[in-house]
Amino acid sequence: MEKLTGHSSPEMVGTNRQWAPFWESERPSMGDLILEQRSDHEIWNLYGGRCKNSEMIEGGYEAEVFFPKLGHGGRWCWFTAAPLKSADGSVIGAIETLLDTTAIKRAQEEQRLRNRELTTLCSIYTALNAPTTLQERIGGAVLEIRDFLGAESVCLYMAEDTGRFDLRYFNACYAEPGYGQAGPAEEPGIIKQVSKTDKPQVHHLGTHDAVNGKTEGPTFAYIPISAKDTQGIGVMRIEKESGLFSAEELHLLDLIGNRIGATIENAMLHDEVMRKSKFQFKLIKSANEGIIATDEKWQTVIFNPAAERIFGYSAQDVLGRKDVRDYLPQLVQETLLSNSEAVLDANESSPWTETEITASTGESIPVRFSGSVLRENKKNMGTVSFFQDLREIKRLERDLLNSERLAAVGQTVAGMAHCIKNILHGFKGGSYLVDVGLDRDNTEKLRTGWAMIQRNITRTSDLVMDLLSYSKEREPEFEVCDPNAIADDVCELLDGVAHDHDVQVVKEFSDAIVPVIMDPRTVHRCLMNLVTNAIDACIFDPGADKVHQVTVVTSREAGEIIRFDVRDNGSGMSQEVKDKLFSSFFSTKGVKGTGLGLLVTSKLVEEHKGSIDVISTEGEGTTFILRFPARLPEADRPG
Repeated sequence: MEKLTGHSSPEMVGTNRQWAPFWESERPSMGDLILEQRSDHEIWNLYGGRCKNSEMIEGGYEAEVFFPKLGHGGRWCWFTAAPLKSADGSVIGAIETLLDTTAIKRAQEEQRLRNRELTTLCSIYTALNAPTTLQERIGGAVLEIRDFLGAESVCLYMAEDTGRFDLRYFNACYAEPGYGQAGPAEEPGIIKQVSKTDKPQVHHLGTHDAVNGKTEGPTFAYIPISAKDTQGIGVMRIEKESGLFSAEELHLLDLIGNRIGATIENAMLHDEVMRKSKFQFKLIKSANEGIIATDEKWQTVIFNPAAERIFGYSAQDVLGRKDVRDYLPQLVQETLLSNSEAVLDANESSPWTETEITASTGESIPVRFSGSVLRENKKNMGTVSFFQDLREIKRLERDLLNSERLAAVGQTVAGMAHCIKNILHGFKGGSYLVDVGLDRDNTEKLRTGWAMIQRNITRTSDLVMDLLSYSKEREPEFEVCDPNAIADDVCELLDGVAHDHDVQVVKEFSDAIVPVIMDPRTVHRCLMNLVTNAIDACIFDPGADKVHQVTVVTSREAGEIIRFDVRDNGSGMSQEVKDKLFSSFFSTKGVKGTGLGLLVTSKLVEEHKGSIDVISTEGEGTTFILRFPARLPEADRPG
């Protein structure tokens, strides 16, 4: 008791000053009230309702009271008072016991404050994460701060691009109408300093009595608003009408400032992501190239308007509904699949390749294609494909080619006077021999002249047909035919000519070839030209010690391709001749050739979407390779 009250036993024992250590003026203690046998109501009033009957001691009381005089700053004490009774039950005295509960009270108060801080933080974090606008979220948070601190106002000064700090970002200071006042005159400098150092500052406009702890006049706390990756977002100003900010409050406000900063930073990042996303969306939508993207399961997730124009499907019919493999051509699928199976660190794109796609209408559309598999941490996340519509370009190319052909035909007609003159001489010579044979009744002369006329009729027919074939656009006429039968017919037609010049025609036809759908007239004309040229190459070959031979080979390649090889062991060609093979009216046959044969062949192959290649070695021979796309009749297709 001496330690608790600061009064010694000799000073107190034997006196009636038991009130002195606890109260400013004399008043009865609880023990006095028991001895005087006061009523419960009187005791209650004297201790302000903080007193109650003891549950353990009959006639006793207990209370917890704060005594401002005890110690430095006052003490909380829990005390009990009980009567002392004689053997006959009469009250002869009273005893009081005191327990210093200040530490417990302070711990309870600390816990209460921490719970309140935690509740406030949770409320603020909830407000900042609410599904509302940024301004509404920040507004809710600062109102929570104001209510928690009992502040007059909470203002947010946001950094502008001009270097100023003002309220324009949120358009208001979050203060109750009629409350809050302007900060100190040096406030702009304080705000800049806080933003620069990222440390809170407190500025007091009134007076503070350090002795009695009283503060008069407003106090302003300036809290930096910053985030992990962004410093100097702004400054929060909190105004208290009276009282100072505790270290705990400043720490809490610093945490809240960081959280507000993180919210603003996230909102800025979200806005940037949305801006870029909208830009990319507009870019994809306005692109002239068809763009198709898929997820990792090959479901279509992007199908822009250009893709709609090319493929003939609407985005609504495709997005999330169609597997991209259902409508992309085989070449594109194989390219994407091969890229998806490759182990690559980067999202590499395939080179641009020309192919054809089949639109929803069944139209075959020429396109240029490039694709890429999208990866993250070496895991396939999806694919993206780009398609350039080549219809207009192909049309312009055809128009240009037709113009060149017509121009070339005109030039040839003007430049082929010598060839036509030779044909006319042949007709005159033949007709002269026929006339002589008729006049002299000479059958031999008649037969020789007629043969000359027939040869020149054939030459005239070939020249006219080649000119017509080269100058006129022609669509292939597809029908079911047997490629081996076409090749066999060509060999049979030219076998007599070959035999007359000691050239063997060898047939090597594949048994794997079955009837397919293609243009038999195109194939027949091309083979006729190439086999004729091969026979001529053997005839004009100066190597007399050879057994000349022309071999026609048929085979089937992957992707429904029929291949024809026309191989001879004749004179062969130099590189210079090979470079001019498909030039206008180039011929190695002198006056016997027009130079139209290979041009017509190349044009027919192109119209059939096929290809023509040549391999030749001078003095050894030449091989022409034709490849034509062909498909099986519907009845013969598997499945």
